[in-house]
Amino acid sequence: MVGADAQLRPLPISQTSPTQEQQDSDRINHECKYLNKYSIEQRNAFYPFNIAKKVKLISFNEKRDKNELTVTNGRLPMKGKRLIYTDIMELKTLNKSQIDSLTDILYNNIYTGYFFTIVSPECYKPKNAILFLGDKGGLIGFIEICFECYGYRASSKKIVVGDFCSQKYDLLKLFFQHAGIEFGVTNNLDNNE
Repeated sequence: MVGADAQLRPLPISQTSPTQEQQDSDRINHECKYLNKYSIEQRNAFYPFNIAKKVKLISFNEKRDKNELTVTNGRLPMKGKRLIYTDIMELKTLNKSQIDSLTDILYNNIYTGYFFTIVSPECYKPKNAILFLGDKGGLIGFIEICFECYGYRASSKKIVVGDFCSQKYDLLKLFFQHAGIEFGVTNNLDNNE
């Protein structure tokens, strides 16, 4: 499910609608606050960083091949469980320092407080992803990201993504830009579909 996150901290479901005060606090509590909660060692112990041999950032676009074997429909270009590298537009392998920065963004930016509503993106057309590769270069998992709609999808419930508070998308977008990924990230390229 897009935007689903096992680490969300909503309050238990109430039989009554939230009060105006609760609705006002809801908006604030969806915001990010930085809390140096996890050290580098703790962040690297989260799955799949704990087993990935390489972490890569990519961009991709909806594409169909002649035989209709690969239809991404706004999803990571895959055939079965295999990534279709020919459909990837940009690919950057992260170094240790970049991985440390990425895990800091993912795990040390948390919700400001508890909230009553969960906002779902109205559209979902991802063009970017974080890939986790194993010993022989095989895909362990991914986090697909739609910067246009502020939605994401993890390939497995085992993947720890942290709180996807409001500003986390902007932080990740900037991270992708600094790593050299442009498509799906910079405004001028988002409109060239």
